[in-house]
Amino acid sequence: MELMWELSKDGYISQYMMAGPKISDFHIPCQRDTQLEFETALRGLLLPVPKEKIDERTIKTGMLAECGMPWHPYISHSNVYVDESNYWKDLKKIECEVSACLITTRTIRARVRFWSYMAANIYLNGKQILAFNRSVYKPIMYQDIEVDLHTGRNVLYMDCVNLGARESRIIIGVQFLDHREDISIAMVDEVAQHDAYAFDRFIRSIHIDGERVCFEHADGNLSYRLEQTRVSETGCVTGMKQMTDWRPLENVGVLNVPKDSALVEIRIDNGQFSLSREIEFYDRRKMVFQKGSKDINESLKEILGQLAENLPERNGKFSSPTSIADVIARALLGKEHACDLQVINNVLEVIEKRYDCAEFELGSLLRYMRIHPITDAQLADHAQRTITGFRYWESEPGWDALCFWSENHAISFYTCQIMAGEMYPDVRFTSSGLLGKELAQRGRILALEWLEAVKSYGFEEFLSATYLNVTLGALLNLVDFADDVLSEKAVCIIDTLMYKIAIHTFHGSLIAPMGRIYRSVIYPFTEDCQSLICLFNPDAPRAGEAKWLSFLVGSKYRFPAEIAQMMKAPYHGTYEMGNALITIEKRDEYCLTSAASPRQDGYVRWHNCLFDVDVDKNTNTFCRSENESFHGTSYFLPGSLGFQQHLWSAALSAEAIVFANHPGTPAEKSAMRPGYWHGNYIVPAVAQGEHYITSIYVIPESAPVQFTHAYVPLKCVDAYLQEENWFFLKKGQGYLALWCSDAFVGFNDKVFGCEYRAYSTNTAYFCLAATESECSTLESFVAYAKAFRPVYEPKEHRLYLKNELAQTWTKHEDPTQIMD
Repeated sequence: MELMWELSKDGYISQYMMAGPKISDFHIPCQRDTQLEFETALRGLLLPVPKEKIDERTIKTGMLAECGMPWHPYISHSNVYVDESNYWKDLKKIECEVSACLITTRTIRARVRFWSYMAANIYLNGKQILAFNRSVYKPIMYQDIEVDLHTGRNVLYMDCVNLGARESRIIIGVQFLDHREDISIAMVDEVAQHDAYAFDRFIRSIHIDGERVCFEHADGNLSYRLEQTRVSETGCVTGMKQMTDWRPLENVGVLNVPKDSALVEIRIDNGQFSLSREIEFYDRRKMVFQKGSKDINESLKEILGQLAENLPERNGKFSSPTSIADVIARALLGKEHACDLQVINNVLEVIEKRYDCAEFELGSLLRYMRIHPITDAQLADHAQRTITGFRYWESEPGWDALCFWSENHAISFYTCQIMAGEMYPDVRFTSSGLLGKELAQRGRILALEWLEAVKSYGFEEFLSATYLNVTLGALLNLVDFADDVLSEKAVCIIDTLMYKIAIHTFHGSLIAPMGRIYRSVIYPFTEDCQSLICLFNPDAPRAGEAKWLSFLVGSKYRFPAEIAQMMKAPYHGTYEMGNALITIEKRDEYCLTSAASPRQDGYVRWHNCLFDVDVDKNTNTFCRSENESFHGTSYFLPGSLGFQQHLWSAALSAEAIVFANHPGTPAEKSAMRPGYWHGNYIVPAVAQGEHYITSIYVIPESAPVQFTHAYVPLKCVDAYLQEENWFFLKKGQGYLALWCSDAFVGFNDKVFGCEYRAYSTNTAYFCLAATESECSTLESFVAYAKAFRPVYEPKEHRLYLKNELAQTWTKHEDPTQIMD
């Protein structure tokens, strides 16, 4: 056997053969009271069929596995799991087969931990040794067993199935708990071993040297592709980021990446299989600014004009989640186009198929129809059939992957019920069986409950830079088309939303803890909310989707006059949002902000009724409870399961942002939620004091990732000093220090030179801010920071500053966060 791999430092197999994932439509007679119960039932029904025999001779590159997909080497340069997680807009059956060859020089009996989100049958040398008899949404499952490995080759084979519904976890992993030094890994396909090993070595060798991407010489076909973004003359992003076609790459060991490209992917292949890796220059993610100073009305007019120019490609379809906004823009400007009828037809098709987020398009369509009635008889008939045939609530029957429960989805559905029902009051809606006026009344009750809950508790998806525009769009529909009671309450909620955005706007971008966030948390100036912030601050960076802002044109809503000033003014305070207690200290020089974990003020969280007996499932209270369990709570408890919540940030600018988190996946190349940078798999303890934030992360063995890491973009500051446990940063007239109880270890996955890991399951962080008026030089700030003398006692989970107890971690459990 040629060169083989060792197990990872934690004992994982990292090199496999894989077939799939195979993605197929399916239909099983199954109906439950709610969508989540329905999907849980489907997960229990989708199981792999046990096999009597495993023939390793068929596990060859290019040969079809039993699932009908070809086998190929599966190797990730930084992931220790097979991870094909993805997003599916409708229901799918996901199947994959995975295999690895374990080679030992003697007979051993080893302890092995199998990790999985999927249902799986697992075989060793042709004999079934283990089964996961269901798939789950969260948390990840694991089972420990002992296995006998004989001298030489041992073939491990795993047959896996899961439900594809929106984001789904196609993840499985194998970890040896002992005898790690006795086991080597190879491809089951011995013919593929040489190239697989060489390709893996090549991929791991890729690194950044200054402005160049460098790599080892390799035998294989090399190619690369670059990310491109279209930007208008006014600075607005007019097209989504997308990769160019693959281009041949000369094997010279260096690729000079154009300075306007922040992302490059490099691939090596031999005609049968390939490996690739994305490399990102984080310092090339630059702020884009609009030209000239504009007030809100001028900015909206400009946005409307840009939307109006978005025409569908010739002979192509045009159906992004808010594509109808372009038609709205043309209608408002009196620039209707011949393509608009086709755009509306395409949107109607998406709504008919009930793809996830279809209610967003429906809300846009209903708004369009209120301001610009459809006069084409055939299209009007198509619209009525589609609108009255839609599934408006999870208790209604349906076979789809619609998400009803998250905060932004819920209010979108409620608003659509009101508007659709009022549009066709005497027509019976197919899915619910209700007359339109009855549907509208149901929507009104639910919307009123939603508005009252947010008024009382605040947003669960608080300060979500991704979702706040979506929520704003639904609320504007209530403002403009609902009755006076709902309209006035919606105005108050939008005002609250805008006040919170304003106090967290720092140097033109949103720096905040967030109820739900994605990877763009490392680039706040690229968030979707930037289009909204720019209405008040023309000097703020331009980015994000502006389509929802077309709803503001002609709307009755008027923003509070003080928003613009609040965005630029300093702020210090603590407030409640959802179940969270949020603190912010915003100065001209820096911003520190966090959500307390746990709260120490005696607050009693609102009751989650999801598991109550005889609960009324047709209320917004039940819907909020579903959302808390599925998308994560805002009542943060150290040691409990997290999701997409971002808990603390420290910033010297919108680019120079620092934070730490516990990843939900060990590699960036994953669609997991929580992800690599966004969210926390295990919630830490977090507290904010005067000019500093402390956090303690204690990771149990049941977590799939056994490290934490910090984001420290050194190229985005003016000056820095680094020591084993410290970073000291200066930008403008502000300073930040970040201390960790473990030594920082630099790691490069996708972004280079900004990730620093703490390879420990029991770690404390201390982040301190100061200004030039307090410390005149970086050296004096270093002395100031070190004078806090942070000390962490891991056995007691206690963090001390200046010999005084600053924070204690105490384990909590939260059963609401477990979701089959």
